[in-house]
Amino acid sequence: IIRSAISPIQKEGIQILDTENPKEIIELLSDKKKLKNEVCLLIGSVGSGKSTFTDYIREVALPIELKQETFWL
Repeated sequence: IIRSAISPIQKEGIQILDTENPKEIIELLSDKKKLKNEVCLLIGSVGSGKSTFTDYIREVALPIELKQETFWL
């Protein structure tokens, strides 16, 4: 169902070049109008560090204003 709902243009992922400074994610989260009603998926194999990376972004890498304006599940 998810695959059929995603347009072909959106199927390409965004590579994060520096995981200690994930500017790609910070820039995306900073554009509030573009993100309204959007979901971000982090995809990777079991044990690849998805949860650890998400915790790092949420707790360390995000600027304080983005921490207050985003909702993480």
